[in-house]
Amino acid sequence: MDRRKFIVGTAALALISRFSTAADQKLYDDFLANPHSNHHYEKGDKLKALAHATHIGENDLPFIEVGPGMKLKLLMVDLANGLWVTRILFEPGAEVNKHYHTGPVLAFTVSGEWYYKEYPKDRNKRGSFLYEPAHSLHTLTVPVTNKEVTEVCFSVVGSNLNVDENDEVESVTDANSVLEAYKQLCGEQKISSDKLLIHGV
Repeated sequence: MDRRKFIVGTAALALISRFSTAADQKLYDDFLANPHSNHHYEKGDKLKALAHATHIGENDLPFIEVGPGMKLKLLMVDLANGLWVTRILFEPGAEVNKHYHTGPVLAFTVSGEWYYKEYPKDRNKRGSFLYEPAHSLHTLTVPVTNKEVTEVCFSVVGSNLNVDENDEVESVTDANSVLEAYKQLCGEQKISSDKLLIHGV
């Protein structure tokens, strides 16, 4: 086999297997243990099964109120890698406490407008993409003059450290605590969170 094809194929399998379902992973583990007698993975079926995409519909998971003028929908957590992916709705005038992250953050703005109080000229509007390096200190602010709800999709790696007026850490949020809080709030409201993707357990 061509060495380049082998390297690319192996890398693809490694990447995909990290995000496969538990059932797919079990079948793959069985295949590795006894490849000659397991018929689930004949000629390329292995990659097909591991590459099965997981779809979450608009109404499969709820938005839960997490603060004044803010609702959060948790889509996925990867506990082994500290990753959490959310959609957040912000009402006009909403503000998130000053904080920083121990890892990078990716943000895509679906609607509305927001900015960091520390960088008031950098306005995030519909279609904007934002990359935050680790340890960037900021206060998320939504203009009170907004005429619509602001929706942002966040992909966060690591912990979120909320700080006080002296920049001393007050509280810490991470993939584990977000997961537990979201499941608890869904349970209290008798809303299912079964579609939530949980990896790395």
